[in-house]
Amino acid sequence: MISITVTTSLDPSIVSEAPARGVRSRTFIPDPQSVVDGWAFGISMPAFAEAFDLDVRPYIYVQKMSDGTTRKVRRKRWTRGDGLDFQVGDTFHAPLLPPGPWGLQKEVLTHTAKVVSRKGDELEVSIRDWKADKEETHRLTQQEFVDLLRSGVISPVPPSDLATLRC
Repeated sequence: MISITVTTSLDPSIVSEAPARGVRSRTFIPDPQSVVDGWAFGISMPAFAEAFDLDVRPYIYVQKMSDGTTRKVRRKRWTRGDGLDFQVGDTFHAPLLPPGPWGLQKEVLTHTAKVVSRKGDELEVSIRDWKADKEETHRLTQQEFVDLLRSGVISPVPPSDLATLRC
């Protein structure tokens, strides 16, 4: 009988080689939903994985055998890069909507943020406040849009406007 011990540390010389020129480094993540848990706007993963630069990538770790030998084991794992790539039509709701007909979902809905146009890194985002029955359009960078999705607040905003923009 052979017993197998899996080491939890990854050997960097085996896991990855130096990235090719122009290739961004990637970080292992446990699952794609963990990136956006607790955000003001509900984001369903992995549907928006590409927008957050999330991808399943192969990796190799060293498995130590009971006889002292080692072997390389290949697996796939979610990774995250440092890019953002929201597209026209990407729509997010606060809070995350439960499954069901739109009429029932709309009752719990407070805000909707939708990318209506994009020019380079700049997004034109429509934000609908369902309770106040009003809609505003803002120009945001990709990072500012992520900040909005995370916090529910558009930054920087004059302090007097914070109450009206909170989700």
